[in-house]
Amino acid sequence: MATNKQQSANQCNAQHSTGPRTPDGKRISSINALRHGLTSQCEFNSLNPKLALLSQIIAVEIQNEDVSKIIASRILDYERTESYQQGLSAKELAGEDGYIDPLALQKVRDDAIAHAIFQGIIEKKISTPGKSKQEKKELKVYRDGFKALIQIGGSKERMIFAKAHKEGIRQRRYYKRASNQLIKAIKASSF
Repeated sequence: MATNKQQSANQCNAQHSTGPRTPDGKRISSINALRHGLTSQCEFNSLNPKLALLSQIIAVEIQNEDVSKIIASRILDYERTESYQQGLSAKELAGEDGYIDPLALQKVRDDAIAHAIFQGIIEKKISTPGKSKQEKKELKVYRDGFKALIQIGGSKERMIFAKAHKEGIRQRRYYKRASNQLIKAIKASSF
């Protein structure tokens, strides 16, 4: 439990860290956790001229401004998701997996290679004649440690691939969601 002195100090310090105050600062901090933006909805506002223009074009055809705004936002959601999927497809055609973090995977593999090399060196030292039982025992402990590190590296690699698989499923779900919402908006406008 904080004392009265600590509570007053905390309140005083809190006055110095109130977060962003300007509209620009608030707008910037609102997207701090954004990774790819595929789950965010296009909002109809003056900051998105493409959305306003598309809405005007659609409104001419269906004579309903509210529905045209909904359809326009769904089209832009779909286009954003489609372009993201095309970027991933381009990576796959180049021989990369768009969902795998290549740096993390390379680090895990490099570590596994280094551990295997050290394990081989220690195996060689164990088999050389003239070692006492105590020295061989200590070397075997090191060898077993490197074996464990190699196994951990293998499990880390499997985790990277499992994470990539989950991300691929998630991305396909975003794409399906955008497609379904566009279809629903178009169907709703026909009534």
